[in-house]
Amino acid sequence: MIAGLRKNIEAYEAERASAHRRTRWRVPLFIGLVLAFVVFVAWLFNGVADPNEQWVSTPHVFLYVGGLLAAILLYFRAIKPASKLQQSFRSTLLPIIFGFIEDMRYLRFHRGHAVSEQRQAEFVRPAAA
Repeated sequence: MIAGLRKNIEAYEAERASAHRRTRWRVPLFIGLVLAFVVFVAWLFNGVADPNEQWVSTPHVFLYVGGLLAAILLYFRAIKPASKLQQSFRSTLLPIIFGFIEDMRYLRFHRGHAVSEQRQAEFVRPAAA
């Protein structure tokens, strides 16, 4: 059990370093492209905007809100390799670590009790038959 755990942790560390490298260049690139696009289009809007409304006209505000939403969406896309790796690590190692507990399994996004409607990852013990 310990040797398997150590082997899986070493494999995870190698994958984690790779995912970190991918994420480190993806986040600034994705956010930078959105920012450059928003600034360029805002500059174009300034050509037709009233001189008193440059940078703050209604189309500018819609552009800024749309740019913010796009940046948030692209941020989560950029960090996806790292979060996917973290989830695979949990799915692989947690059952190994807690393998001494009978019928224990790890479920992601399991709906809990009726009181808690939030989607969350948790350990679930199957109901007694």
